[in-house]
Amino acid sequence: SAASIFAVEANALATSRVAVGGTGATTGRTVSLTSSALTIDTNFGEVGDSLVLSASALNIARSGAFTLSGSSVDLNAVTGIGSPLAPIQTATATVSAVNAGPTGSVVIINAGNLSVSGANAGGGAFDAAAAGAGRTLTVNAGNINAHAGSVTLTGDVLALQGTVTGDGGVMLKPYSTGAVIGVENAAQAFNVTSAMLGQITSST
Repeated sequence: SAASIFAVEANALATSRVAVGGTGATTGRTVSLTSSALTIDTNFGEVGDSLVLSASALNIARSGAFTLSGSSVDLNAVTGIGSPLAPIQTATATVSAVNAGPTGSVVIINAGNLSVSGANAGGGAFDAAAAGAGRTLTVNAGNINAHAGSVTLTGDVLALQGTVTGDGGVMLKPYSTGAVIGVENAAQAFNVTSAMLGQITSST
Protein backbone atom coordinates (compact mmCIF):
# COMPACT_ATOMS: atom_id res chain seq x y z
CA SER A 1 0.00 0.00 0.00
CA ALA A 2 1.06 3.62 -0.55
CA ALA A 3 1.91 6.09 2.19
CA SER A 4 -0.85 8.40 3.30
CA ILE A 5 -0.86 12.01 2.13
CA PHE A 6 -1.78 15.09 4.18
CA ALA A 7 -1.74 18.56 2.60
CA VAL A 8 -2.69 21.82 4.33
CA GLU A 9 -3.09 25.14 2.49
CA ALA A 10 -3.86 28.37 4.35
CA ASN A 11 -5.66 29.83 1.33
CA ALA A 12 -8.15 28.41 -1.16
CA LEU A 13 -7.13 25.20 -2.94
CA ALA A 14 -8.21 23.42 -6.12
CA THR A 15 -7.72 19.70 -6.65
CA SER A 16 -5.97 20.45 -9.95
CA ARG A 17 -3.07 21.80 -7.88
CA VAL A 18 -2.56 18.45 -6.14
CA ALA A 19 -1.12 15.64 -8.26
CA VAL A 20 -1.37 12.36 -6.36
CA GLY A 21 0.28 9.26 -7.79
CA GLY A 22 -0.59 5.61 -7.37
CA THR A 23 -3.30 3.59 -9.05
CA GLY A 24 -5.75 0.84 -8.31
CA ALA A 25 -7.83 -0.48 -5.46
CA THR A 26 -4.87 -1.44 -3.28
CA THR A 27 -3.54 1.99 -2.38
CA GLY A 28 -4.98 1.63 1.14
CA ARG A 29 -4.03 5.16 1.99
CA THR A 30 -5.63 8.30 3.39
CA VAL A 31 -5.50 11.38 1.18
CA SER A 32 -6.34 14.47 3.23
CA LEU A 33 -6.64 18.03 1.89
CA THR A 34 -7.37 20.99 4.15
CA SER A 35 -7.72 24.59 2.98
CA SER A 36 -9.88 27.64 3.63
CA ALA A 37 -12.01 26.74 0.60
CA LEU A 38 -11.76 23.77 -1.75
CA THR A 39 -12.75 23.43 -5.41
CA ILE A 40 -13.10 20.09 -7.17
CA ASP A 41 -11.88 21.00 -10.66
CA THR A 42 -10.41 17.68 -11.75
CA ASN A 43 -11.12 14.01 -11.10
CA PHE A 44 -9.46 13.23 -7.81
CA GLY A 45 -8.64 10.08 -5.84
CA GLU A 46 -8.17 6.37 -6.51
CA VAL A 47 -10.69 3.66 -5.68
CA GLY A 48 -8.55 2.44 -2.77
CA ASP A 49 -8.13 5.87 -1.19
CA SER A 50 -9.87 7.21 1.90
CA LEU A 51 -10.44 10.83 0.94
CA VAL A 52 -10.75 13.49 3.67
CA LEU A 53 -11.47 16.95 2.25
CA SER A 54 -11.95 19.94 4.56
CA ALA A 55 -12.73 23.60 3.91
CA SER A 56 -11.93 25.23 7.23
CA ALA A 57 -13.51 28.64 6.52
CA LEU A 58 -15.72 28.43 3.43
CA ASN A 59 -17.15 25.77 1.11
CA ILE A 60 -16.36 22.72 -0.97
CA ALA A 61 -17.50 23.39 -4.54
CA ARG A 62 -17.37 21.60 -7.89
CA SER A 63 -16.25 23.32 -11.09
CA GLY A 64 -16.83 21.06 -14.10
CA ALA A 65 -18.01 17.47 -14.44
CA PHE A 66 -15.45 15.97 -12.07
CA THR A 67 -15.66 13.14 -9.55
CA LEU A 68 -14.13 12.23 -6.20
CA SER A 69 -13.18 8.54 -6.10
CA GLY A 70 -12.22 6.41 -3.13
CA SER A 71 -13.22 3.64 -0.77
CA SER A 72 -14.71 6.40 1.38
CA VAL A 73 -15.14 10.17 1.10
CA ASP A 74 -15.26 12.44 4.16
CA LEU A 75 -16.30 16.05 3.46
CA ASN A 76 -16.23 18.91 5.98
CA ALA A 77 -17.02 22.57 5.34
CA VAL A 78 -18.44 25.75 6.87
CA THR A 79 -20.52 27.38 4.10
CA GLY A 80 -21.69 24.45 2.02
CA ILE A 81 -20.74 21.21 0.27
CA GLY A 82 -21.85 21.31 -3.36
CA SER A 83 -25.02 23.01 -4.56
CA PRO A 84 -28.21 22.03 -6.39
CA LEU A 85 -26.67 23.14 -9.71
CA ALA A 86 -23.25 21.64 -9.01
CA PRO A 87 -23.55 18.70 -6.60
CA ILE A 88 -20.41 17.00 -5.38
CA GLN A 89 -20.04 13.91 -7.57
CA THR A 90 -18.57 10.83 -5.92
CA ALA A 91 -17.70 7.26 -6.86
CA THR A 92 -17.40 5.50 -3.53
CA ALA A 93 -19.16 3.22 -1.08
CA THR A 94 -19.42 5.63 1.86
CA VAL A 95 -19.80 9.39 2.24
CA SER A 96 -19.78 11.46 5.42
CA ALA A 97 -20.63 15.12 4.81
CA VAL A 98 -20.78 17.77 7.54
CA ASN A 99 -21.44 21.46 6.94
CA ALA A 100 -20.81 23.07 10.32
CA GLY A 101 -21.46 26.73 9.57
CA PRO A 102 -24.49 29.01 9.33
CA THR A 103 -25.08 28.88 5.54
CA GLY A 104 -24.98 26.54 2.58
CA SER A 105 -26.37 23.23 1.39
CA VAL A 106 -25.01 19.70 1.28
CA VAL A 107 -25.65 18.09 -2.12
CA ILE A 108 -24.07 14.74 -3.01
CA ILE A 109 -24.68 12.41 -5.97
CA ASN A 110 -22.88 9.08 -6.06
CA ALA A 111 -22.30 6.77 -9.01
CA GLY A 112 -23.84 3.60 -7.59
CA ASN A 113 -24.81 2.28 -4.18
CA LEU A 114 -24.11 4.70 -1.35
CA SER A 115 -23.97 4.58 2.44
CA VAL A 116 -24.27 8.15 3.72
CA SER A 117 -24.31 10.15 6.95
CA GLY A 118 -23.76 13.74 7.94
CA ALA A 119 -25.21 17.03 9.07
CA ASN A 120 -26.00 20.56 8.00
CA ALA A 121 -26.03 22.94 10.93
CA GLY A 122 -27.02 26.12 9.12
CA GLY A 123 -30.55 25.33 8.03
CA GLY A 124 -29.77 24.52 4.40
CA ALA A 125 -30.71 21.34 2.56
CA PHE A 126 -29.04 17.95 2.87
CA ASP A 127 -29.55 16.03 -0.39
CA ALA A 128 -27.99 12.66 -1.21
CA ALA A 129 -28.57 10.41 -4.22
CA ALA A 130 -27.45 6.97 -5.36
CA ALA A 131 -27.44 7.36 -9.14
CA GLY A 132 -28.31 4.45 -11.40
CA ALA A 133 -31.13 2.00 -11.93
CA GLY A 134 -31.59 -0.37 -9.01
CA ARG A 135 -29.01 1.34 -6.79
CA THR A 136 -29.40 1.53 -3.02
CA LEU A 137 -29.08 4.59 -0.82
CA THR A 138 -28.46 3.70 2.82
CA VAL A 139 -28.51 6.14 5.72
CA ASN A 140 -26.00 4.46 8.01
CA ALA A 141 -25.70 4.55 11.80
CA GLY A 142 -23.96 7.93 11.58
CA ASN A 143 -27.42 9.44 10.89
CA ILE A 144 -28.37 12.53 8.88
CA ASN A 145 -29.34 15.75 10.65
CA ALA A 146 -30.21 18.83 8.61
CA HIS A 147 -31.51 20.63 11.73
CA ALA A 148 -33.86 23.35 10.39
CA GLY A 149 -33.16 22.39 6.78
CA SER A 150 -34.74 19.84 4.48
CA VAL A 151 -33.52 16.36 3.56
CA THR A 152 -33.97 14.66 0.18
CA LEU A 153 -32.89 11.03 -0.21
CA THR A 154 -32.89 9.58 -3.73
CA GLY A 155 -32.33 5.96 -4.71
CA ASP A 156 -34.27 3.13 -6.32
CA VAL A 157 -33.89 1.28 -3.02
CA LEU A 158 -33.75 3.08 0.33
CA ALA A 159 -32.52 1.66 3.64
CA LEU A 160 -32.58 3.62 6.90
CA GLN A 161 -30.17 2.06 9.38
CA GLY A 162 -29.78 5.42 11.10
CA THR A 163 -32.11 8.32 11.77
CA VAL A 164 -33.01 11.24 9.52
CA THR A 165 -33.85 14.69 10.91
CA GLY A 166 -34.93 17.66 8.82
CA ASP A 167 -37.34 20.21 10.23
CA GLY A 168 -37.67 21.73 6.75
CA GLY A 169 -39.19 18.47 5.52
CA VAL A 170 -37.92 15.02 4.49
CA MET A 171 -38.46 13.67 0.96
CA LEU A 172 -37.85 10.07 -0.11
CA LYS A 173 -37.87 9.41 -3.85
CA PRO A 174 -36.69 6.81 -6.39
CA TYR A 175 -33.92 7.67 -8.82
CA SER A 176 -35.48 6.04 -11.88
CA THR A 177 -38.32 7.76 -13.67
CA GLY A 178 -41.44 5.61 -13.62
CA ALA A 179 -40.37 3.49 -10.65
CA VAL A 180 -43.28 2.03 -8.71
CA ILE A 181 -43.46 3.32 -5.14
CA GLY A 182 -44.45 0.68 -2.62
CA VAL A 183 -46.06 1.45 0.71
CA GLU A 184 -45.67 -1.55 3.02
CA ASN A 185 -45.29 -3.58 -0.17
CA ALA A 186 -42.16 -5.72 -0.18
CA ALA A 187 -42.76 -6.67 -3.81
CA GLN A 188 -41.56 -3.18 -4.80
CA ALA A 189 -37.87 -2.26 -4.73
CA PHE A 190 -38.73 1.23 -3.51
CA ASN A 191 -40.82 0.39 -0.47
CA VAL A 192 -41.68 2.87 2.27
CA THR A 193 -42.49 1.13 5.55
CA SER A 194 -43.73 2.22 8.94
CA ALA A 195 -40.35 1.21 10.38
CA MET A 196 -38.61 3.61 7.98
CA LEU A 197 -40.96 6.45 8.86
CA GLY A 198 -40.20 5.81 12.52
CA GLN A 199 -36.57 6.71 11.78
CA ILE A 200 -37.55 10.14 10.45
CA THR A 201 -38.12 13.32 12.46
CA SER A 202 -39.47 16.52 10.93
CA SER A 203 -41.63 19.37 12.12
CA THR A 204 -42.89 20.02 8.58
